[in-house]
Amino acid sequence: MEYINDTILLDKTIVEPTKYLFCYGSNNSQQVIERIQSNQPLIYMNAYLQDYARIFAGTSERWKGGIVGLYPQTNSKTYGILVHLTESQLLLMDEFEKGYERKTIVVNAQISETVTELIEAEVYWKTNINFEYLPSTEYLCSIHKMLQERTGLHKNNIIVRGIINDELKKIGIWKQQYGLKMKL
Repeated sequence: MEYINDTILLDKTIVEPTKYLFCYGSNNSQQVIERIQSNQPLIYMNAYLQDYARIFAGTSERWKGGIVGLYPQTNSKTYGILVHLTESQLLLMDEFEKGYERKTIVVNAQISETVTELIEAEVYWKTNINFEYLPSTEYLCSIHKMLQERTGLHKNNIIVRGIINDELKKIGIWKQQYGLKMKL
């Protein structure tokens, strides 16, 4: 125990403040834990980004195909999860998010199916949003895993969209049991 000006200091531990990270792609809780090298479970909750669509753009050697980005689309929602991370943990995440810029946005944290709260969160924003390749099955399975961590609705299918000739196009829909069905 230490005394400073008649005040007792019981603990000198400095707690690093946390931020929310909005995960809408392959960053499911298991992948985040591996990337931040944590042995503690993550605290996460349902969330969505209003008026944005999940798109697939660019290419990733690791994932062998297109990877997610966000694109403005009125009346659309991009579903994902919010995780609590410290700034030092976010810096570890930054190392894996090549081709993305970390930005602060406002997302809807889902308290229940009908109640949401606007929360400021970090997000990895794709810099190249042009469609190049379809996402790999492995990548879609990782996104599906993140969506399965959500409770309630909006966790089974993944709409594959891309920016082609400067327009948002629906390319197909992916279901775990059937794979990718292309839009004709």
